[in-house]
Amino acid sequence: MFYSIHRSACAATFGLFLSLNAHSAIKIGLVLPLSGPLATTGNDIVAGTKAAVETINKAGGIKGEAIELIVEDDRFDSKLSEDLARTMVKSKGVVAFLSCFGTVNCMAVAKVAQETGAPLLGPIAGAEALRDEKLSKVYCIRANASQEIAALLKYSAVINPDNTAVIVQDDGFGKAYANSLDAVAAQVKFKPMLQLSFDPKAPNYATIANRIIATKKDPAVLLIANTAHSVGITKALNEGKYLGQVLNLAGQANAGYLKSLANANQMSVFVTMTPSPFSVKSLAASAYQTQWQQVIGNDSFSYIGFESFLNAQVLIAALRKSASFSTKGIDLAISQMSKVSIYEMNYTFAGNQRQSSNFTDMAVMSKGSFKH
Repeated sequence: MFYSIHRSACAATFGLFLSLNAHSAIKIGLVLPLSGPLATTGNDIVAGTKAAVETINKAGGIKGEAIELIVEDDRFDSKLSEDLARTMVKSKGVVAFLSCFGTVNCMAVAKVAQETGAPLLGPIAGAEALRDEKLSKVYCIRANASQEIAALLKYSAVINPDNTAVIVQDDGFGKAYANSLDAVAAQVKFKPMLQLSFDPKAPNYATIANRIIATKKDPAVLLIANTAHSVGITKALNEGKYLGQVLNLAGQANAGYLKSLANANQMSVFVTMTPSPFSVKSLAASAYQTQWQQVIGNDSFSYIGFESFLNAQVLIAALRKSASFSTKGIDLAISQMSKVSIYEMNYTFAGNQRQSSNFTDMAVMSKGSFKH
């Protein structure tokens, strides 16, 4: 098994797997938050990737070569994301990047991808900027921010028309999604009854919750915030006896979020970028569940774990078609993918297509479990 984790912080939850023949491995880089408030998200992504990669390695790898994951902890610091990604290519032999997390952090990795030619596949971020034609080495899989926001607004229009509050994290990530919200809102004639922003470096969750509760209308609350802040705001709403529904972005559909809000009274609603990872009818979900249990050893399935598993399967498909395991060879193989079927799902990047999926769906979290 070729698998190693290089970390700049000791809080990553996966052990160090030493390569038996590292000089011939296909080295794939993951730059993720493995410590700090978003550690559970990063570790879910690593686990989903590892489930797919370790399974293929045990089956003989790709053309006899194993995939080695080089995983670094960026602590959700975009400057560190860039530095780590650059070092991965220049000093550690990484030939491609997979499943970075967060708009600003993925833009940092994308910069390195453009500079070095090492393609970035499947950034877990919705920013339209990552789908720009100028980023020729970036291949997005999931639906974009506008599609994600549109799904949430459609749901809001059904359950709470004209009674939705919006809370925006005031940083690069929040502003990117807020711009998407503005564009979609104009199209569907959505106008929030209240819109608040907060400083992510000094948030006052109680003040935010009190503003919502003071409306005495229990509006649906659309959160444009990362996992840590979404948990903080939702807990504050819960303590204030808020009885509405909290609408969340796809990045919150991870095991850590579920655990943090297991005792919350109100229902959290998520837009999802994948079908249900809990389905017994889906071939993709069945493979995910089986490989996760075999490799990770538990059944802590999540949407973001499933997304990273599928991203890894797309990479594996590209590697199988690649004439060489160089940056150029892998980039060419990804760029030529056309209607490649993985289980019951299809992926296309041919013709300079910068995003291979428009899939969105909805799920809820209630009393400590996800329900699709």
